[in-house]
Amino acid sequence: MRPFFILALLFCCSAGFAQNAKRASSFKAITYNSDGSVWNTRVELIRGTAGIYDLYFIAKNFYSIPLPASFTSDTYKSQKIETTSGNTKETRLTKNLEYDEFGRVVSFGLSGCLICNDLGYQYNVHYNLNNQVDTMTETQGSFSSGKKYEIHYYANGDVRQIDLFTGGKLSVQILLF
Repeated sequence: MRPFFILALLFCCSAGFAQNAKRASSFKAITYNSDGSVWNTRVELIRGTAGIYDLYFIAKNFYSIPLPASFTSDTYKSQKIETTSGNTKETRLTKNLEYDEFGRVVSFGLSGCLICNDLGYQYNVHYNLNNQVDTMTETQGSFSSGKKYEIHYYANGDVRQIDLFTGGKLSVQILLF
């Protein structure tokens, strides 16, 4: 009977350790100069209790990333959607989303606005085999074309690392560890 309790205790402890080990506890953003040297490093503890540390969690709490409201929609499969806000030509903003046959966003963007100093952007989105956003590449027509986000994940679905390349060079690296 005693060996059974020892085995049960070991199993419970190892299972609890494995669950805790999968969650990142810190966020680190490293910003690089154009020559590749480190310009700034920012480290923070993750205090959130989000179900998953996804791109939205990072954009909300740590680092601003252009994102659509959602990357999936059952309603807009194989469609292009545009919404416009603002009353005048100078303040009008147009958001656009393009969905594939699975209801995943494959392209999203925002037009520029001269008065509000928003220059706009347009990104193409690619997915990995697990249906997670793998890369977001700014298109040639965007104001600052040449930006590319590469996203890497832990096995549990949490974001592990985001690399922002500008003009082909690593400019920001975000790590959750």
